[in-house]
Amino acid sequence: MKLITIFLLALFLAGCGSDSGPVTVAPPSFNLQCDLTKAYTPRADPVVSVASGTATTTVIAMHGKNGGPEVAHMNTLAMDLNAQGYDVIRPYMPWATLSWDGSLCDSMSYINKLIVDEQAKGNKVILLGHSLAGVVTVHYGAQDNARQPDGFVIVAPGHFVPNSIFLAGEHADSINKAKDLIQNGNGDVNDTFETYNGGLVSITTTANIYLSFHGNDQSSDQFPDIKVSIPRVVTPSLWLAGDQDSLTSVVDTTLGIIPKAKENSAYTYKVIVGDHFSVMENVTTELDSWFQAL
Repeated sequence: MKLITIFLLALFLAGCGSDSGPVTVAPPSFNLQCDLTKAYTPRADPVVSVASGTATTTVIAMHGKNGGPEVAHMNTLAMDLNAQGYDVIRPYMPWATLSWDGSLCDSMSYINKLIVDEQAKGNKVILLGHSLAGVVTVHYGAQDNARQPDGFVIVAPGHFVPNSIFLAGEHADSINKAKDLIQNGNGDVNDTFETYNGGLVSITTTANIYLSFHGNDQSSDQFPDIKVSIPRVVTPSLWLAGDQDSLTSVVDTTLGIIPKAKENSAYTYKVIVGDHFSVMENVTTELDSWFQAL
């Protein structure tokens, strides 16, 4: 009985936080193929804040699932980075709020444009992603045709599709619904679906957009396995995990993702103080010392 209790507790912990679960077998190759020249129009212009002096580096800071650029922890991050001498661009990503308006590949083309535009001004660029955006950051860096920034910062990443059996189960009904809609010619019609974010949350989007973030078919426009993406990243990358974030042990031990990052010399992995959100209060000091040492 004691062994059963321990097993159930471990399974419960694997499902805490953003997204997680028992590990599955990784696909043999990186399948994501996005047209990074495709135009995507966000729901609003990015929130831009500048350092008091003349900054030479811009941080493009992406919010997590169902969030936005002006939630409290993103505001704190921007103020801290500005005080440290960085300009900050906080875009509205397609997964903002409960109405998702763009696919995974739309996200990739938008990120590419933001980096290209900022580099054209002569600034160095750091791409930072929190939670879902942290995983998207890794997938972006894994693409051969992506414009690379000067550094990636991955903070408390979550949403490990297709690594997680737990997530596959939680999303199964919505995945099947999306596939039925597409088969019936309604793939681009808004409907309601569920995404796991510490519990199932209803979002409004199209079937095609939903499957690009939640599908488990490993097609060329769906979420890749992060274990396949990690080794493809060559740009210097800082991976920060919160010591009080329930996802930290899941990502490291249960899913075995952190060991893959530690095998790649491009990554610097560090556990710092904070839970899934409060960790953002301690990012700037780590980011600045790491980036200055590159």
